[in-house]
Amino acid sequence: MLDQARKFVKAIEGHRLDYAIKSNGLDLYDFGFGEEHNVFNKKTNEIRTLPPYCVHAMCNFSIRMSSGAEFFFDADVSSEEFKLIEKKICGRTVLKADVTESHHLIIQLEDITFDFIPHPPEYYGEDVESWRFFQFGGKSEHLVVSALTIELQ
Repeated sequence: MLDQARKFVKAIEGHRLDYAIKSNGLDLYDFGFGEEHNVFNKKTNEIRTLPPYCVHAMCNFSIRMSSGAEFFFDADVSSEEFKLIEKKICGRTVLKADVTESHHLIIQLEDITFDFIPHPPEYYGEDVESWRFFQFGGKSEHLVVSALTIELQ
């Protein structure tokens, strides 16, 4: 499954980071990659404007800059605090995306590297979802990852 996950996330290579949002009051960070387009939702009968690829992170992650600076993000960061960094990271192109054997999602942009770090199972007392990668449209498969499992849903 690790090889499948690696192939799946490579789809964002060459696309730009369109947006990065921290949901206020939630442990959720949302990253959109690629040019936004209209997507019709049959269930709600609505058209939404979405990027082709998205990462939802419920885990801690770091952003390393080529300058050597490193920023660490967790659930305690407010959406206002995250907006300060959002302006500095969006618009850059993804050069490489990979999943490590320990289920970290590594996304390398031009001068920034993201490292999404799965929750250790002992953190919540069980193995919980840490990050999710998906693309909109078509089959819309989701790659769901925790510290111990990788599933394609």
